[in-house]
This record gives sequence, C-alpha cells and structure tokens, in this order.
Amino acid sequence: MPAPDRLFHFTRSAKDVASILATRLEYVHRTRGLIEYLVPNYSADREPQAFGAISLTDSDDDGLRTQFGPFGIAVTFTWALSKRAIPVRYVDPRTSLFDILREDFRLAYADMEAKVAAKYPDDTFRRWAYWNRNVAGILGACEWDRLLHAFEYMEHWDHRAEREWRIVNPNPMAIGGRSEDAAKRAANPWGWFTNPNKLTPADVQYLITPSGAATGLRARLPRDFAAVEIREY
Repeated sequence: MPAPDRLFHFTRSAKDVASILATRLEYVHRTRGLIEYLVPNYSADREPQAFGAISLTDSDDDGLRTQFGPFGIAVTFTWALSKRAIPVRYVDPRTSLFDILREDFRLAYADMEAKVAAKYPDDTFRRWAYWNRNVAGILGACEWDRLLHAFEYMEHWDHRAEREWRIVNPNPMAIGGRSEDAAKRAANPWGWFTNPNKLTPADVQYLITPSGAATGLRARLPRDFAAVEIREY
C-alpha cells in the first residue's frame, strides 16, 4: 500500500481547530481494551503504556467525521513521520494468530513478574514494570519491554475502520491508577516543554469544515494560519 501524502485529525468545533493551531496537538489517553485478552491474569491497576497519544487517520470518511467531529486538520505526511507516527495494528482476539500473540504476552508477563518478585517485591517503583516498559527494561524484563512497545500501537479489530496512525507520548512519567484524571496528567506531566507537537502553516495541507462553516473558522484562525486552505464538504 502506498504511503499517504497527508493524515487527518478530526475534532468537534472550529474553536478546537483554532486552539490546536495556536498551541499544539495534545496527547490524549484512550483505553485500548486489549490487555484483558492478551494477559487474562493482568493484575496492575492501570493499562500498560497509558501515557497518551495523538490519533491521526489516513481516511476522511464521513463516518469518521461523525464519530470524532466534523472539523479537521490535514497534516503533511512528512510532519507525521517526523513525530514517529506509526499505523495502528488491529488485532482480533477471535483468531488463531491472536492465540500466538497471547502466548508471547503470557510468557513475557510471567518473566516480568518473576523479576519484580526477585527482590523487594513490594517496592512501588519495581511494580511500575507491569505497566511501564521503561521500568521493565531497567529490571531486565526485556521481552515485556518489547511487547509493551508493540502494545502502544495496537487496537481491537472492531475499530479497524478508523485506520489510525498513532503518535505515542515518549515521556512515561505517569503515577496512579486507571482514572481519566491520572491519564491526563500522564499525557503531559511537565507541560509545554514535553509536548513539542506544535504545527506550523507548512505542516498543514488544509483544514476541513462542514458546509457553510468556513467563514466562521477563518475568523478564529491564528494570524500565521490565515492563508491556509479551508475545504468544505
């Protein structure tokens, strides 16, 4: 399949588009809903690698605009690659291939648990290895580290129509449980300086609005983006 020349980020309002262009694309937490299939005995109180991501798609299908919002930003593929956007792997728990993947996760999880328990098993930092691949790597659970990296780019097969490309947060500085508030803090723990996802006009091919909304969007755009093309549908 040839590489796309643009990727899309959809949002709910013209205000959202203007805010993104004025500041940056934010890392947002989204539960993958897969760990319970891959590791049925998973015992941590949060999903692995829940540090937030930026979701893009190579499709501007009407269904995606209905699901995620009627306004969109078409970013260049060059910009997306510079931020290490990777296409999501959609996996189906009902297939025999998933059984092989599950076994890989089972073995790596058991190895990680043994390494956590080998010394100071109640130490909080060591227990972060369950859901933080960096800590797993420090403890020598290299296979769990590797699989959690792959897990960052996985999604349930039921979401395959989204055709997502994902930019994951490289800053694994999260503390806490599964709550949405904790996930938001994890997505950008140190604020502006750890979220370098600011777009420039050169990074934006065009903007997308519903029919009749282009004038309102144009009025909200930051000055630097005043000349960016707006396409109505």
